[in-house]
Amino acid sequence: MKKIGLILFVALFILASYTWAHPHVFIEGKASFIFNKDGLESINVEWMFDEMFSTMILTDYDANKDKKFSANEVKKIKDEAFSNLKDYKYFTFIRINKKPFKVKYVTDFNVSMSGKNMIYHFSVPCHVKANANNKELILAYHDESYYIDLYLSENNPVSFQNNEEFVTKFKIKENDDYSPGENTILPQELIMKFKKKSENHEKL
Repeated sequence: MKKIGLILFVALFILASYTWAHPHVFIEGKASFIFNKDGLESINVEWMFDEMFSTMILTDYDANKDKKFSANEVKKIKDEAFSNLKDYKYFTFIRINKKPFKVKYVTDFNVSMSGKNMIYHFSVPCHVKANANNKELILAYHDESYYIDLYLSENNPVSFQNNEEFVTKFKIKENDDYSPGENTILPQELIMKFKKKSENHEKL
């Protein structure tokens, strides 16, 4: 049986040496920052795939052709077309106060459809305690092989949950001077800062 993992992820090994390989899969990303009483708890990630790749996944994994994914179908997609992204840090690069934070595992993987586009959902546990001073988190989605083009959505790319007790702000930075293999500067970075609210805090 044809495996979509062979189309997408084995190709990463083949193309890894071609630094300027043209993208074959396009992913539009979003990020939702989840807070608890102490600070940041996790980052919920949403990746929306292009229509061509979405159709390929439906063809291979939507067994009953209802254009939805059952629990068994989601598990199969996870096993064959997602889990080995661990070897690539799930294409998710994070720095906290300038220090790299390695994404070793993710949770709550799910798959859904939005029109003709497939969406991967997963959560990155990332505990950062808040205080009165700004904490900075930089997030980037990137495939160093250039086989996959990941970019932040132009439509509501960032959201926050349970952040009522914190001051939160973000910006998206484009790095035109990015050079291949330089992991400290990625083509597009989401810079998010947060701190505890003070009693005399004025809303931004």
